[in-house]
Amino acid sequence: MQIRVLISLAGAAFMFTFVFALAAGAQETADEPLVFAEGQQSAQVQVEAEQPGPLAGTEVLAEDTDDDLEVEIITIPRSDCTFAAGASFVLQDADGTQADFVDGVNVVISEEVGGGWKVVSIDAGQDPNANIVPLNERGGDDDLDTTGLVIVTSTDVTCEASTPPPDSTPPPDSTPPPDDSTPDPEPQDQDKGPLAGERLSVTMCLFREIL
Repeated sequence: MQIRVLISLAGAAFMFTFVFALAAGAQETADEPLVFAEGQQSAQVQVEAEQPGPLAGTEVLAEDTDDDLEVEIITIPRSDCTFAAGASFVLQDADGTQADFVDGVNVVISEEVGGGWKVVSIDAGQDPNANIVPLNERGGDDDLDTTGLVIVTSTDVTCEASTPPPDSTPPPDSTPPPDDSTPDPEPQDQDKGPLAGERLSVTMCLFREIL
């Protein structure tokens, strides 16, 4: 009887330990952040943009599809843009680390059915769960992570121009300005010439003859 009790207690203790270990492992996994695969350096492939490009400032979403805590998909939520073959963009994380992503080199950029653009590893054709490998990580801590990911430059990308706001500036006033010029003063008697007052003298003479 005692032996059965001891066996039962031992079995219960084993199951408790097993369940606790699974829960602890799951909690540890949930606490680990999503990261990119170890990056590569390539002097031959670098994103060189003279202008930031239309995607500058766009926040992106990094996703893990196989629970290995590494990025397999980047989603660019810009359905108003078009990517040419060989397009590229530079991602920057919260600590300032940047890395290059070039279509046909380390990633493949394709349009998503629901809008936006889907970025996967160049090796996704052979392995759907292939991890995206950043190129030329630099700045920050030299290790691109998934916190605060934003595009800082892009090349070979065109986006629809946004509609400018209506012009609320009133039309120019076509009314001519008032004439502020001062008229010339009328000349005094000495300036009116020798005949000044002649008509008045003739009129007075005729009036006297009538009387």
